Amino acid sequence: MSVAEVGPQGLARALDAGESGLFRSRPPVRRLLRLGRDRGWRVLHLDTTGVTDKAGLLAAAERDLELPDWFGHNWDALADSLSDLVDDRGVLLVWSGDAELDPDTRRTTREILAERAGEARGAFVAVLASD
Repeated sequence: MSVAEVGPQGLARALDAGESGLFRSRPPVRRLLRLGRDRGWRVLHLDTTGVTDKAGLLAAAERDLELPDWFGHNWDALADSLSDLVDDRGVLLVWSGDAELDPDTRRTTREILAERAGEARGAFVAVLASD
């Protein structure tokens, strides 16, 4: 799974072009969120600061990502829920606070985000934010 490093201009170009992808960026989270809002994208912020495990990550996803009532707190449910997140312009998901997660949870979450970005169901950009 490839994660491309992108700065604000690169992210802006990707959003303007309606591209999908999984990126890493260092600008402040609020700036990344503003880039998406300014371009009319549906913007979501997954904040897992202080979260260390799968259960905590899935609880944060339910809280932050406007997931459906049927969300089942497992990897398949997260993948299915992300597939259902669509918007006319695109969906920008900015993920911050992954540093304390156990490596397996972090890796699996990135794989699910990359899989969603690879789907043809509308533009989807996930940014791993490093403040």
